[in-house]
Amino acid sequence: MLYLGIFQALGLTVLISFFNVFLRMAVQEWHVEPVPFTCYCLLMAAFVLTLAAGPGKLVKETLKSKITWIYSFILVSTYIVDTYVMFYISATEASFFSRLSIPIALLIAWVFFQRKVKPSDLLGVSVIMLGVVWLIFLQPQEMLLAILFVVGLSAFFQTLQFVLAESHKQASEAVQAGTMRDEWRVTGLVTFVTSAVFLFLALILSWTGGHIGVLPEKFIVPIERFADKNTVFAALFYGALILPFIRYFKWSASQNLKAENLLLFMAFIPMVTYAFEKALVMLSLMPSGHMTFSDGRGGQLLAIAVLMTLGAGLTTFLRMRRMIRESGEGGGLIALKAALLRGRSLAIHHSESAEDDYEIVMNTLEFAKGHKAKAAQLLDIPESTLAVIKEGRGTLALIESESKKVARCYRSRVASRDALTGLLNRSSFAAQVRELLESGQVLTLLYIDLDKFKPINDTYGHEVGDEVLAIAAERMKGILPSGSLIARMGGDEFCIGILNDKSQAIANALKKAISEKISIEGVDELIHIGASIGTAMAPEDGVVYEDLISKADKGMYGVKHSRDT
Repeated sequence: MLYLGIFQALGLTVLISFFNVFLRMAVQEWHVEPVPFTCYCLLMAAFVLTLAAGPGKLVKETLKSKITWIYSFILVSTYIVDTYVMFYISATEASFFSRLSIPIALLIAWVFFQRKVKPSDLLGVSVIMLGVVWLIFLQPQEMLLAILFVVGLSAFFQTLQFVLAESHKQASEAVQAGTMRDEWRVTGLVTFVTSAVFLFLALILSWTGGHIGVLPEKFIVPIERFADKNTVFAALFYGALILPFIRYFKWSASQNLKAENLLLFMAFIPMVTYAFEKALVMLSLMPSGHMTFSDGRGGQLLAIAVLMTLGAGLTTFLRMRRMIRESGEGGGLIALKAALLRGRSLAIHHSESAEDDYEIVMNTLEFAKGHKAKAAQLLDIPESTLAVIKEGRGTLALIESESKKVARCYRSRVASRDALTGLLNRSSFAAQVRELLESGQVLTLLYIDLDKFKPINDTYGHEVGDEVLAIAAERMKGILPSGSLIARMGGDEFCIGILNDKSQAIANALKKAISEKISIEGVDELIHIGASIGTAMAPEDGVVYEDLISKADKGMYGVKHSRDT
């Protein structure tokens, strides 16, 4: 689900940036009331999400969940604190100070969720904090302590929202084992509770006329302003068309991407907001004085925004690259498609093929080293379906058409492949070479053994050795012409079948590619390996697979022996 989380985080960043521009225009041009506008938006979004989700599971559990209600009160508290913030600094500066949520989220992830924080994370966060320090020096010294208190409290509440969303049991269940409709339903119900709490407190404060005397006057709206037409229409438009996506992306991405990573993506919001505003000004749809960096300190604030964006961008890039490597998911578009289609309906029933389907699922999970998303992608089924077959332990089967498709995928993507490199395995390679030989094809076999490989395992361990083998395999695949066969024969030995007579040129290119130094994360020095290659040609050296592979193997050992001596 990692790629889906990245897509959702990017969508959330764009939509919130659009909301910032939309709300600014709505307040300044249409004179909408922010408090009723927020309440109505949340109510409309909750209605749209629950209507789209339809009836189903997790309703009672979500409404009864303590985290649902805690989240709602935290969101209302965030709004109250943010209102206080506006008494001291501008909305632009407040958005920059909210980036304090990133180090807070990383700290929570490290202390409470036991997630590792890498030095690269600290580098990016340091750049962000440099921007915060710069912003602090722009504040009036007599109010500095008050400013730091309210912005720190606001950042903490904002972080807590995402942590609670990540920890929400029903939301997690909907993402891991449910359909997209289940996710919409949970998000819609949480949004409904939030809007109800928000609206109730706002109406109480408005009805009492703000006599409590603790909250800012900006938070207290006269009761008649709740019926303002501009506010209602703007809220209904935004709440129906935009906010449902924001709410869904925020909750689902918190599960798929985790809170601290999602907050890193959201650090791009000020610059994306600025890009939207710039475009509207160029189209004469927005006065230039309404832009984010239009005040007297606009230049410095823009520089701070760029600095923070660079820091967040560095951390985001390094973390996402590391997470993609560790996730075991395949290509981005394929993995995203698999995630989006995970909730499609597949009939699962009792059948004689149940044990076969179960065995295929378990073997594929073993092949994918336990990564459910990758295993589901290999079999072309939703991850939730794979989970059901696994939990059935041989008692549940797919419908016949799906079972046949899964069996085909298993044969072509798993049973015939080497688990480490994804290349053909020995038996599958032999079968395909025999088929080519029987058809009378001109074929050259290159038997390859990696030089200087054993010391890598002895010095750095088998995990590093496996990574070197995978990198070498990718380099060899990149050299070969279309139609070639390549297999891992075992250990550090590979075999290639080429359908042309340019074997010497290809062998030289393979040696050059393999001998290029390899950089492995966690290993200080570059790793250097080489290749010994033996050759056999059909029909000159025979037309039987065993004869050809034996000649190529002996040729390879002859090259290696002559080099060693």
